[in-house]
Amino acid sequence: MSDEYSHQLLRATVAQICQFLGWQSMHSSACDVMADIMKNYILTLAKTTAAYGSHANRTEPNLLDLSCALDDLGIDLRGLSEYCRQVDSTPFPHRVPKFPLKKPSSHVHNTSQTASATKRPSPVGRSTSV
Repeated sequence: MSDEYSHQLLRATVAQICQFLGWQSMHSSACDVMADIMKNYILTLAKTTAAYGSHANRTEPNLLDLSCALDDLGIDLRGLSEYCRQVDSTPFPHRVPKFPLKKPSSHVHNTSQTASATKRPSPVGRSTSV
């Protein structure tokens, strides 16, 4: 379920990027391939960033680790920064709920039983006075 959810989000992201670049249409299979490439790239970037953080004895990577990972993948930070300044930010066209979605609890709590359990008398044979 989570793989399908993330794949559909990647497909929508790829389609939005391609539309921004001026594409009028694309085959569904081409969109799937590009979404898979994007997924693999993001996973590689995340693993490389985590490896740099781990190498520096950090449990959570920081921006320096990300910078090193981007450099390993051949991304020029200055070029990326310039690209981000030149391209307008386009919001994602759909509302994306947090994942995973929380399911409502199927457990029913009877508050009258809970309240009576707290007011139970002490067991027989035990004295409550000190």
